[in-house]
Amino acid sequence: MMYNISSHTTQVNGWIALARGFEGFSHSLAELDFAVDLIEHEVSHTEGIVKPDIVLTSVEEDLSIIIDCKSKTLTSSQTQRYVYLNKNPEIFLKATEYEDDIDSQNYRVEACYSSFSDLTSDDAIRSYNFAFVHFKHSSSGVLISNPSPFDDEKLVTTFPINMDPERNLPTEYYPFDIEQREDYQEFASSLIQSLIHTAATDSVFDVEEALRDAHPYWEHIGEEKSERLIEEANKIMKKLEAEEVSEYIEKIADSDGEYMVHHKTASALQNRLSQPDFIEGVAAQIDQQTLES
Repeated sequence: MMYNISSHTTQVNGWIALARGFEGFSHSLAELDFAVDLIEHEVSHTEGIVKPDIVLTSVEEDLSIIIDCKSKTLTSSQTQRYVYLNKNPEIFLKATEYEDDIDSQNYRVEACYSSFSDLTSDDAIRSYNFAFVHFKHSSSGVLISNPSPFDDEKLVTTFPINMDPERNLPTEYYPFDIEQREDYQEFASSLIQSLIHTAATDSVFDVEEALRDAHPYWEHIGEEKSERLIEEANKIMKKLEAEEVSEYIEKIADSDGEYMVHHKTASALQNRLSQPDFIEGVAAQIDQQTLES
């Protein structure tokens, strides 16, 4: 099954869907009261730094699932850093958004890898009995299994999770990630659609507002990642201001990423979007800027 975003970003969406109780699943982590906690947050401890892609937390279970979404490459050193968190959950408790609601005495964390590839036999998993979740597409639909199981019994019995054969994993919850080259086109498209939406309701806006409109879980994204997204979005805005819709949009002098939008901007951009080369051109610009940075 082909998605219009990277496998990494598709997995992040899959985990969010599991926490939301997406209707296409046979059952989900929402049944254990898991909710989205953190996305792309960095956590440091004495063994080093970990950068999980997404964290789901259940206050009811006093448990966080710390998830690193992978393609095919794993390292034992990274696994060791996650194992250290498993053994010292109090470190992560300070990072979670649910710290005030969790029973600190009973709090646990379960770190895991996930992938569309079967990494069960990889030494970085096998040598540490490390949890692994496999997203797999087949003729009977999406199957989400846990071949290298979690320690928590309730989590173990939640898997496998089947998905309606007529449904695909949703991709709208976390629509793009600037670190994934396959996401550039969706990044450009989502930002411009948000610009159109914002321009239709307000004549002055900033780039972060447009990103909030594009990213449903913006409030959960870590500071470093959100700053990267704002930085790259500003580059797109400069391109639009300079080349594509210069007569309708202008940066407000001495402002930090604020733009003045004339009411004609929405229709102008909509007309421009109808031309197939537009989004591809903006995405290519992101690609080139990233390579040069």
